[in-house]
Amino acid sequence: MNKISSQEVVNLLKTAEAAMLTQKELIDELQTKVASYEKSDRIVKIAKEMEEKGLHAEYTFEEKVAHLRQVPDLKVTEEAVKMASPQHGVFGSLSDHADSGGMHPFEAFINSGEAPNE
Repeated sequence: MNKISSQEVVNLLKTAEAAMLTQKELIDELQTKVASYEKSDRIVKIAKEMEEKGLHAEYTFEEKVAHLRQVPDLKVTEEAVKMASPQHGVFGSLSDHADSGGMHPFEAFINSGEAPNE
């Protein structure tokens, strides 16, 4: 068996330490990149869900993504979008079926207590 001197051991340990520090820096950099890609994917997913539900229809998809990149806590926004109902349809208003007097039959019934003439 070959014996190595204490100086060779010291040099070997210094080399190992430098290699481990380099690997640690690389791992940290890659973890940061992965986290950035995951956040970007999450933002796009939220923006797509907003598009599907018709939320903030006045903004383009790219504007929604840009805004979401500024949000400090995506979890709150993500939950709010999940809970939001679709905004695509309007159910109408009382003025949609107003009679000649300008009052909806239901309003007339509430005001007078009499059923509308049909």
